[in-house]
Amino acid sequence: MVFRLGSGATATAGGTLGTGQSASVRFQVRVTAGVGTSIANQASATYVNVATGATVSTSGSAAPAPVVPELPVWALFGSGLPALGWFARRRRRG
Repeated sequence: MVFRLGSGATATAGGTLGTGQSASVRFQVRVTAGVGTSIANQASATYVNVATGATVSTSGSAAPAPVVPELPVWALFGSGLPALGWFARRRRRG
């Protein structure tokens, strides 16, 4: 994925972040890899220092994340407890 950030950013070119400004991105993905697979967790950034004209790149990574099965709600709560999608009602006798 490529995120073009800053003032004046377009679909094809990045914008400008002034001194003291920051930008952040957040996204979700759906993993189609099989259970037991590890997903690499990496990021990189490339930018131009406007004071020097130098292109700077940096990168980082975190521990790989294992793919785990997505459990249905009823499996998490068991058969005797109300779960998401169930309607529990207590009747009051008058």
